[in-house]
Amino acid sequence: MSHDVMSHQTAATHKIKEDQAMRSSTKGFFRVITVCLGLAWTCRISADITSCHIQQTVNGTLEIYRQDQLIGQLIPALFEPNWRYCSASSKWEFSRELIKKSKAKQFSRFKTASGTLIDLTSFATVRESNKLEAQFSMTSPRQLKLLSLHVEFVIPSELWKGALFITPSASGKLPLQLGSGIKLFSGKVQRFTFRHPVFGTLTFQFPQPTHVLLQDDRKWGKTFTLRMGRVDNSPFQWQANRPFSVQFFLQTSAPLEFSRQSIKKMKEDSEWIKLPVTSLDISPGSALDFTNAPWFHAPAGKFGRVILTPSGHFAFANNPRRPIRFYGINLCFSAQYLTHSEAENLAHRIRRLGYNSVRFHHYEGMLVKRDLGKSMELLPEPLDKLDYLFAQLKKQGIYMTTDLYVSRPVPAGEIWPELEGKAARQRINFKLAVPVNEHAFQNWKQFTANLLNHVNPYTQLRYADDPALAWLVMINEGSIENYLREISSHPQLHRDWQAAWNRWLKKRYSSKRSWKEAWQNASPSLNGSPWKGDLQFPSSQRSRLRGQIATDFARFLYETEHTIFQRMHQFIRDELHCQALLSNRNGWANWIAIQKVAHNFDYVDDHFYIDHPHFLERKWRLPSQCRALDPIRHLTIGGIKSSFLKIIGKPLTISEFNYSAPGPFRAIGGPLTSALASIQDWDIIWRFAYSHNRDAVIQPRPLSYFNLASDPLNQGSDRIATALFLTHTVKPAPTSCLLQLPDSDFQQKHVSPWASPVPSWANIVWYSRIVTTYQKVKPSPQRSTPELIDWTAERKNTRFLGQFIRSMKDRGLLSPGNQTNLQQGIFHLPTEQILINSSNGVFMIQTPVAWTGAAPAATPITGELATAEFHDSWATLYLLARDWKPLKQSKRILISFLTDLVCTGMETIGDKHNIVLKWGKLPYLIRRNRATLTLSGITPGSWKLYAVDTTGKRIQELPIATSSGKLTLSLTNVIEDRGILYFELIRE
Repeated sequence: MSHDVMSHQTAATHKIKEDQAMRSSTKGFFRVITVCLGLAWTCRISADITSCHIQQTVNGTLEIYRQDQLIGQLIPALFEPNWRYCSASSKWEFSRELIKKSKAKQFSRFKTASGTLIDLTSFATVRESNKLEAQFSMTSPRQLKLLSLHVEFVIPSELWKGALFITPSASGKLPLQLGSGIKLFSGKVQRFTFRHPVFGTLTFQFPQPTHVLLQDDRKWGKTFTLRMGRVDNSPFQWQANRPFSVQFFLQTSAPLEFSRQSIKKMKEDSEWIKLPVTSLDISPGSALDFTNAPWFHAPAGKFGRVILTPSGHFAFANNPRRPIRFYGINLCFSAQYLTHSEAENLAHRIRRLGYNSVRFHHYEGMLVKRDLGKSMELLPEPLDKLDYLFAQLKKQGIYMTTDLYVSRPVPAGEIWPELEGKAARQRINFKLAVPVNEHAFQNWKQFTANLLNHVNPYTQLRYADDPALAWLVMINEGSIENYLREISSHPQLHRDWQAAWNRWLKKRYSSKRSWKEAWQNASPSLNGSPWKGDLQFPSSQRSRLRGQIATDFARFLYETEHTIFQRMHQFIRDELHCQALLSNRNGWANWIAIQKVAHNFDYVDDHFYIDHPHFLERKWRLPSQCRALDPIRHLTIGGIKSSFLKIIGKPLTISEFNYSAPGPFRAIGGPLTSALASIQDWDIIWRFAYSHNRDAVIQPRPLSYFNLASDPLNQGSDRIATALFLTHTVKPAPTSCLLQLPDSDFQQKHVSPWASPVPSWANIVWYSRIVTTYQKVKPSPQRSTPELIDWTAERKNTRFLGQFIRSMKDRGLLSPGNQTNLQQGIFHLPTEQILINSSNGVFMIQTPVAWTGAAPAATPITGELATAEFHDSWATLYLLARDWKPLKQSKRILISFLTDLVCTGMETIGDKHNIVLKWGKLPYLIRRNRATLTLSGITPGSWKLYAVDTTGKRIQELPIATSSGKLTLSLTNVIEDRGILYFELIRE
């Protein structure tokens, strides 16, 4: 699985802080909030009177919201020598005891980089209708040498740029773009004000003069920061057990609401209603049965193998001119090892759910022997179960993929024969061993051969020959960059990588002299010499490398990955004679210096997650934490980064994605992902995952992070997602951009080899298809599409997207009525099928066969065919023509009304389930809501509306109001004292 990454007065300060923050996927919110509102002060929009909500979190920070949009955080923090950063947000130590102890005051702890636990007491209360009193007190049990000790007010730059800051002695404007200096103000004050054209004023009032430092962080992140406290940046000693406090009043121009996070146990009440789910199956012929969807044929392989087209898509060998798409699910662990009758039932269910592909994942652990020396050998009984499931899926027209290494337990003794006893039986990071250890590569080859040479008795074909096994990834999430830091902690792995590094350098440089000349101005200095074979392997120093050392190290990593893929490719093609399409490097890091190896793949694959859990005590154990941000309000939309990995002439697939539970906005994840994938013209999406265990395949189980089988909400989200993507009803962007990425001359172009390919204008993905190349492309006056863009020259140009939009308007590619407004965060796509309005949280898709809308309560969604408004809380609603005709002509329409879903007895902290302590039990609970839905222009007739359960069975007929050719539906997701997700609208 992939991990979301986050990214603070010298370059060293910020880089260190960024590196630390990136280790946490749920802290430091603003490293990922790329809200492109860009409100210029010159707009002179008067502040609205919407109340300002301040929430005190259990980690002792304060979060400030306007209209459910996170606009700032107050975070206690410090810097140790070498600008090692920690804060109550990034290094919070979870403690049930302190949470339960907290009442009016919040008690918490956070850990410094040197390992000291800092005690934090935070207090906040509303003194007047618009005035908050706050105090933060930190204490260290031992003396610490520090550079800064403070409370920081962190605000997202895209929201606040252009706003004013005012002190008694000076004032200024938060810059629209990063300038040459990062320090905007420093000095002692008793009053500091921010004035924003929409948010109004926020004024800090201190009881005595307090040193503050206002800084522009955009060289390293996407924030401005106001530090308050000991911030003069000169070293000092913080004495043990001597509290350090920062106290102030925060006054706002809007009324204040204040709340404290606390533990909540979910139950049926005025906000939540039970959702009965007694079966996972879909009733044949029901509105939820997609068996006869137009994208299906059977069996898989009916039209030959899946092949590549010259335009960079997939097609079938017997119909090469017609591009095809797939939308599938992952099956993990015991969910793949079923009895024959269970396998038959699951295959039917997967087709009825509309999926035409399955990815077998984490399958090897139950498939192979555990004895030392036998980790490549397949066990007959589980192999038979896997064979039968494969055959049943093939029979239903479902195409399959897998990775040739995921999590197979390989003992260290199989890789390093000299190891004995306990050391030989220990598991190692096999992914790191394969590129540099021949024993590991041979182990990979042997398992691959055993699997692909196996003849499935139920298909009578080797897996290598079966067209239903269409794609293979060499090693799941095997990018070397993902694990560099681990190498130094394992003696054998470190030895192998150091040897490979020294061999490579010795081969690259003709002599010791030429090597020294090349590295003479590089840094840092590494001990040893390639000619002695003992030059230090800089796995833990990668971010500090400069000059030719950085270039060489990046080139070494690239060539190592390139070589191992070529060896794997040759083995599968020439020795196993398998024609499945091949790829690698499907998450997480995608440094430009190494990502170019994907030019050798048949297709490019990636992973992304929204609200991936961050584990607070132990990995993959509760409690866990997620950001739980509205992806429309904050533009934290998954897959944008993935768009910049597509290589010209090659398909792009996503073999893992999820808007994970318990994220309260996850219902929008399916349509959002399909919308982006369609606009960018991707080729396959696999949701992660349907289930991780057999029990959850057989019967309903309580909610978990990723499993669709245990999350009716995400199942509902995927019903519209499959239809949008597989029917091609959402049109691709009308133009494409070819991004010319740097090949190797990073020093000359002043580009870090570790840079991400994602530019500052990433939201171009809503207006143009993105393809990249590392090969030299000459500009041509005849070139109309794709438009060639010099990524190196333009990557940091914050005006680029606005210029691109104006160019589209000049060329007639955006209509005069197009609502795009970058300053207000409105993205109206060129086809005008999709609207994203981050200022009010509205998202809408309208196509001939489907309509989707999402919004907060009391915020109308207005479309040509339909308008909707939710009355009680945020929700998403969709319409889908179940006869696959245009909605205006359809006689059968599926309506889904999705809010939020939890379990009975689930214990959470935060009103958006930010922290989960217990998952709870069945029945599920959904958030109550009402909606008014009006349909315009549909075919007149006798219409009936039914509430439908999760199997598709009709429960009750509901009233419809008809007036002036419009249907008005007053929907509620509570029918007969039970929750409802679906409705069926039919014309007789």
